[in-house]
Amino acid sequence: MNKPTRRSPDYLMRASWHDYRRPGAYLLTLAAAELAGPFSSVLSDETVSLSPVGIVIDRAIRELPDLFAGVQIPAYVIMPDHVHLVLRKVRMSPVSVGMVVAKLKSLVTQRIGTPQFAKGFNDKISFSKAQTAAFVCYVRDNPRRFRLRRLNPDYFVSRHTVEFGNQTLLSFGNPELLKHPVKCAVRYSRSYSAAEFKSKIEEWDEVIRQGGVLCSPFIHEQERKVLNWAIDSGASIILVQHCGFSERYKPGGKLFELCARGRLFVVALNEYSTRRRELTRADCLAMNEIAAAIAAHCVR
Repeated sequence: MNKPTRRSPDYLMRASWHDYRRPGAYLLTLAAAELAGPFSSVLSDETVSLSPVGIVIDRAIRELPDLFAGVQIPAYVIMPDHVHLVLRKVRMSPVSVGMVVAKLKSLVTQRIGTPQFAKGFNDKISFSKAQTAAFVCYVRDNPRRFRLRRLNPDYFVSRHTVEFGNQTLLSFGNPELLKHPVKCAVRYSRSYSAAEFKSKIEEWDEVIRQGGVLCSPFIHEQERKVLNWAIDSGASIILVQHCGFSERYKPGGKLFELCARGRLFVVALNEYSTRRRELTRADCLAMNEIAAAIAAHCVR
């Protein structure tokens, strides 16, 4: 499978096709520098207490709309080791998103005396008002998810049930992935033309670039290639399977490490059975329909 090229790897990836000077909304993440102290402490699901460094960061973020005409900050949160903010550009201008981030980092460095942020930043591009709203919800929900991980480290590897529509699905892994603002179903069809398949690859690649979630049973060989590519590239996975989980169930291979990092959620349509059978076309269709439904909704 031919994958679109990158301009830079990992955390610093940018969408090479996108003009970051244009109007739009972005979810930005800035990680703390290796030797930086904590920016804040999380007191509750909705409250963080800023450290002296965090107070400086807070002030700098609030100044950005005054420094750059047409730049708005609808939401932001200063976490202990990173900052999330939603940045909206309301008009085309020579100022790019990267220039705004550089100014923020510069202000903080000048006032503290040492760099407080790691190199680069992560961005997710909004393609709709609904996605921008999801970005804002994601930022505001960050303290709760932080506490969830810290207070319940085994929550992400325990078995659960999840209600979806009128179905109760068995599940395993991190159910918080259901709330991720960037999700996409992966389904390959032999009827795809070369151009259609290329378009799908580009769509999945953009979800991977954004650190999003790919949802699929990953049955077809091409879908399994996408799965491996996504895992290696930093995406999270919602895996749909037909059979449930044994008492000692653990994902195998790469999925085991993915689960340990909170990047895997597995849902099953049926209870576990030791009696194995070949999947039917109806089984495959049902699993793909569940994957598509999960990708299309943000479960609260």
